[in-house]
Amino acid sequence: MNAADARRSAQRQVIVTGAGTGIGLAVALEELSRGGIVWGIGLDPPGLDGGVPSESLEHFRFLQADVTDEDAVAGFLEKVASGGGNLTGLVNCAGIYPPPADIEHTSLVDWSKVLTVNLTSAFLMCRGAIPMLRSAGSGSIVNISSVHAIAGAAGQPAYAASKAGMAGLTRQLAVDYAAAGIRVNCVLAGAVDTRITRRAIEESGGEAALRLSTDPRSIGRIAQASEVAEIVSFLLSPASSFITGAAISADAGMTVRIL
Repeated sequence: MNAADARRSAQRQVIVTGAGTGIGLAVALEELSRGGIVWGIGLDPPGLDGGVPSESLEHFRFLQADVTDEDAVAGFLEKVASGGGNLTGLVNCAGIYPPPADIEHTSLVDWSKVLTVNLTSAFLMCRGAIPMLRSAGSGSIVNISSVHAIAGAAGQPAYAASKAGMAGLTRQLAVDYAAAGIRVNCVLAGAVDTRITRRAIEESGGEAALRLSTDPRSIGRIAQASEVAEIVSFLLSPASSFITGAAISADAGMTVRIL
């Protein structure tokens, strides 16, 4: 192994789903800024929410593909496995936020789409990536869940179920793979300034109607995606080596209030 191969082998190599936009892109940029290699996958290519700096392109490998497609995910993971070096982390960011509708007005098609994108995609990625992490001797998985996993908001039965499922999957995988040295945690994200959140604000009549993190009894603003990305990078890093099975709230204090 030459010096370049040795450095690549020692680098953090992370898979990020939904890496083209929003929190996923912010995570990719944060990891790249820390000298890591990012394998990104998603339907939206980078550029819609800002691109990847030219100096980082060498270490950013993006595949435009559907994370709910079992064959596409398998093909992507084969590329990662053959790319050299050890996989050290997986971040499941891919997700959708549907227009508001109570359960009586939610079709089976809409319900299934949300669960498939938000939860089944994480199942597919975890199932395929865990053997690579085990082979490397250790690793970290971070799932992006939501405050909807633990607190209700009107008109989001499918989204809430998908994000509660993500939190449950996190706990189960943490139990199942602790002995293999694989840590699994999730972030319960509050309102984050992404295209999805901006659209939801517009459709629901503004921030006040959604009762987002702008409440004066909380920090009082919506988060930037980069703030969530820093939490994710911490959970991917050795600095969080004693943390697994945790659900980290990043919601400006939104879910700790009684009223």
